[in-house]
Amino acid sequence: MRYLLLALSFCISWSAFGQWNYNSHSSSNRAFLGVSDRDISYAKAVDLDYDNKYGSQIKYVYEGTAAAAAGLQPFDYLYAIDDKEMTRSRDLSDLLSKYRPGDRVDLRIVRQGTDMTLAATLGRPSDSNNNHRGGSAFLGIREHNNSRDSEIGVKITTVRNSSAIDLGLDDGDVITFINDYPMYDWGDISTMLNNMEKGDPIVIDYLRNDAPQRASGNIGGEDDCDDNENTRGYLGVYTGHMDRDKADELGFDTPYGSYLKRIIRGSGAEAAGLEPLDYVVAINEYELTDDRSLTGALKKYGRGDVVTVTYIRNGQRRTTQATLTDANEDYDTPCAEEPFFGVSTMHSTAADRRRMGVRVNVVNRSAAQASGLRDGDFIYAMDGKRTIDWGDLSAVINGTNVGEQFDLSIVRDRDEMTLQATMGSECDERGESRNENKWYDYNYDESFTDNPSPTALDNNPAVDMDRIQVEMADMDPTEAEDMARRGVDMPLINNLTIENIQLFPNPNRGMFRLEFELPQRGPTSVRVFNSDGRLIYQFDLGEYQGTFSDDIDISQNGAGAYFLEVRQGATSMVKKVILQY
Repeated sequence: MRYLLLALSFCISWSAFGQWNYNSHSSSNRAFLGVSDRDISYAKAVDLDYDNKYGSQIKYVYEGTAAAAAGLQPFDYLYAIDDKEMTRSRDLSDLLSKYRPGDRVDLRIVRQGTDMTLAATLGRPSDSNNNHRGGSAFLGIREHNNSRDSEIGVKITTVRNSSAIDLGLDDGDVITFINDYPMYDWGDISTMLNNMEKGDPIVIDYLRNDAPQRASGNIGGEDDCDDNENTRGYLGVYTGHMDRDKADELGFDTPYGSYLKRIIRGSGAEAAGLEPLDYVVAINEYELTDDRSLTGALKKYGRGDVVTVTYIRNGQRRTTQATLTDANEDYDTPCAEEPFFGVSTMHSTAADRRRMGVRVNVVNRSAAQASGLRDGDFIYAMDGKRTIDWGDLSAVINGTNVGEQFDLSIVRDRDEMTLQATMGSECDERGESRNENKWYDYNYDESFTDNPSPTALDNNPAVDMDRIQVEMADMDPTEAEDMARRGVDMPLINNLTIENIQLFPNPNRGMFRLEFELPQRGPTSVRVFNSDGRLIYQFDLGEYQGTFSDDIDISQNGAGAYFLEVRQGATSMVKKVILQY
């Protein structure tokens, strides 16, 4: 039910829900009260100190009905009609079935802690015009992803240019009361807001960092809504992996910032001078926290807005002004302008990566080989930027211009040394792309072969990224058995809590972007196999919690079925990914 109610934060009409309740009482011989109600949990009834724990909370009271004439109100807790009380197995509909239109009854309710009895004369569905008060108000909040049903109060995120922002609400605030009514869950908030009109006075009690706050003013309307994706402003960056251990290693005082992996050409980020491995910690006055991501902070602004970006570069805290733009992707560039260094990652332990950087293989006749780099060397800094993992190294490579000179800090046989390097281009000696067949991408992929099978290339043409469609489905037992025969153990337990998972094509990169959120923390790895059981992507995240986002080069394998596994400790999730036209 929670996910249905999340739509409240958008500019939509709720009249259809009221109509559904009327249709459920369509018989002219059956008594009609004229309300929409909702069950509440036993725990909530205990918290509210109700003697009868099985009543119904009134959501809407419809005009022209017995309920309206009796003075019933939203948030009233109706638990009995006459001497007939609701029970675990007997709800409001069951009680009303014992009466007929015209019967006079006593409605027994609790209103804000006080027991009351309201006299009512039951009617028919035809008494109502299907309307209730409210529907034009719009506060501009969503239930926060980290909100929990067990908590008293509702954690929220805000919509830009809304009355919530005008009232001073912010992402991560926990609303406890609205107009003196306790807000125990999102259903309470939806009931309150959908019974209000634009311009109504509103008083909101909330917690910010566990400190009580109060906001008061007038609620806005749906016509004030400005949360359209087409008007939202974009900074123009891709972000990389960050966790608490990595933040500590880099000397960051917070693990909740955004580590920039790539700057999109022509974006506000590029114009502002942002670079790969800059660590963004705030947008204007909005600090990035566990409750507010970079995306969440930017959602408060539109195209053309100028924002102050606070970031850390080489241990120094800096600011820059950025003008937000449309959502855009970097354009295709000729291979002569595409950076190509010529390294891929070798297996190394997490401790070695933290201490010495990224262990690499070196491509023959590449810029990396020309610099004097050797197989097995660890790169711990490139152009003065610390490289703890492969994501860091690939980010610096792709942010370096062809022909640009830089220092390469490495560890070889436990000895530190510095090499001078010049970034190469993707073009080979003939002016053709080194990666024309897309069988490797040294700058992104974690594995490669210097000898791709010609047969494999012919049988698995690269996909047309502009036309490819992506679907996700559960892996069935037959497929799991087939993969096991190929030496790949992918148990169908699916007991990992994972949110907002998606895989979508990025035509300009010739890759697919994988994104998901992990609410729990633990040792985490991501693997993708093709249908032949070959590992084509692997990322060991170490101890991880939060939003994951990375480019996956599976386009060279063609259309067909792939298998994605996200494993965290003893839990895992397996999905079949289908690429088709």
